[in-house]
This record gives sequence, structure tokens and C-alpha cells, in this order.
Amino acid sequence: MSNFPKGSNIKNIRHYVMGLIYQNGFTSVRVPSSLELARQFGVTRRTARIVLEGLIREGYLIGKNGIGTFTNPARGFKLGHGPQLPLIGVGVNDCSNFYYDYRSGMRFTAAMQAVLEHGANVYPLVHSSCDFEQFRVGLCHAQLDGLFLVQPDFSPEQQTVLTSLGFPVVSLEGEFAGASRIRYDRTAAQQEMFSIALREKRHEILLLYTRTEYFNDEVGIFRDLCDQPGCPVHLRVVQVDAENFEERFAATLKSGPVPELLLIGWRMPPLVIRMLAEAGIDYRKECWLMVSDDFLPVREFCGYVVCPDRPAAVSAAAAELMRRIGDPAASPRKLNIPAFLRRIE
Repeated sequence: MSNFPKGSNIKNIRHYVMGLIYQNGFTSVRVPSSLELARQFGVTRRTARIVLEGLIREGYLIGKNGIGTFTNPARGFKLGHGPQLPLIGVGVNDCSNFYYDYRSGMRFTAAMQAVLEHGANVYPLVHSSCDFEQFRVGLCHAQLDGLFLVQPDFSPEQQTVLTSLGFPVVSLEGEFAGASRIRYDRTAAQQEMFSIALREKRHEILLLYTRTEYFNDEVGIFRDLCDQPGCPVHLRVVQVDAENFEERFAATLKSGPVPELLLIGWRMPPLVIRMLAEAGIDYRKECWLMVSDDFLPVREFCGYVVCPDRPAAVSAAAAELMRRIGDPAASPRKLNIPAFLRRIE
């Protein structure tokens, strides 16, 4: 069964094939035939053939008569100003969703732009701890001067391998031993939201979170504020995942008082809004929402959003990487970029 939505078109086929090239780096792999692509994307075979022929003309694919069509590792993906400048690999996590996840695409684009603006060349990458050996081999072949990773998910052992390859590493939104780390400081935004909740007497607060490693950065300050002596706020904290979200959230709504402020992650608003409506709760009046990130998957949203200063973060990351390239003896640093609270009506 196809993993792609109905109505996929030429653009989606092209993105899928380009994804194969990125994911396989310097390894040439066979691309599905025009017939296979036609079935997978629900288009005619002629449409799929047009995409493949176009990519062959551009040099991204190699057609071998009687064998099939293969990715061309030699084509490369270097963007920048000239061969004499540093070459920086820019990688974003979660390659499976890279071309269909708006959030990942925006992060990747911003990181590449920042590197180019700081006078270096870019070598785009996609990374995942699942395909680590292939990723490592690709880095060695690329002969990079530095590596800029967005939200990496590598294990401590894998991090050690990457920092031993001979070039500096900068991590944005992710722990990485031996690398310079750029993180968003959401403390002030959370404190402001807490003050608003106290002022408006919204003392029943429910916090939903999915990943333990991001809890402290994204919403952990609320727990600390609520632990203060004499604080009138009653905070409930519930961990959920994709499989049990509806069940646990519905049970939480039934088992306790209606939350007056609901703290959630960026992916949650559509489902949360629907379930609140089904429970007869108006999220615009009775239960305010605060989302921990500004990548909202819904256009119509009313509530509070914690907005990281992404331009400042990627610029700081690129500058830090150039600093370490210019001074190989320089130690990695941890830099905090503030986020701010925004009200969306």
C-alpha cells in the first residue's frame, strides 16, 4: 500500500526520487520503475516516465538499458560561492518525513541559508540514527570542513564517532556531546504565560507531553513554578504518545476538573481542539491553549504560542561553526537563544 496521500502529483514523485538520492549519499541505488511509481502515486505510467526522464537529463539519475534507473552519487549537492570556501554539511533529522514535514523543511532551509550568508558552501544531508553507518561513510567521502545538525537523534556512541571525524560539529535543538549546542530558551515565555494564568485566575492547568528529553526545555518551567510555596495553581502532567493519545486525553478530561489552560506540543492542536469540542469544552473561552512551538498544523487557531527566534538561532549556529573552523583549537560552546510568547486571536 502507498504511504503517500491520494492526489500525489509530479512534484511528489520528484521529491520522493530526490529523497532516495539524499538518503543514500554516495551509494547508487535502483529507483522504482515508471510502472511502480505510477502505481504508488496513482498517476499514469507516462507521467512517471516524464519525471524519471527529466531527472536523467539533469544528471540526478542514470538510465541503464535493460537493467533499470539508478541514482547518480557523482551528481552531488553542493551549494555556495566557490571551491575555495569551507564546505559545511547541513543535516536535518527524520529523513522519512523530510519532504512532507513542513517543520523539517523550514528548519533545513533556514540552516542552509544561514551557512551561505556566513560565506561557506553547503552540502545538504539527511540524517537518522537508524542509517548511521551509511551517514558516516557519506560524511567521510564529502570531505567536509564542518557539520551543522538540526535536532540530531544520535546515540552517545554515535556522537563520539562523528566528533572524531576531524571537523567541528554544531547541534541546533538537540543534545550532542563534544559539539557546540544552540538551544532555544523558553523560560521567559513560560514565565509570562504563568503570570497570565495567575492574573486571569486560570488555576487548573493540564500539561500534555510526548518526549521526555524535550520536557524541561519546552514546558518544564511550569512544573517548577507550580512547586513554589503558596502557589494556587493545580498542575496535572500527562505523558502521551501517538498510540494512546486519544485514550489518555479523554480519560484525563473525564477524571478531573476541566482544564482552564492546556499546554501542548506543536503537533497536537487539531486533535486536542476536536476532542475538547466533543467534550463540550470551548477552547477559546473555557480552556485556553498554549503550544510549545510555532509550527502549527492548523491555520485557524486561537491561543498562545511560544515562538523560538529561528533566524537568530541558525545565524548563531553558523557563526559558531565558522569560528571553530577558523580556530581548530577552539572549544565547543553552548548558546541560548530566547523564545517569546505570542497571542493568536
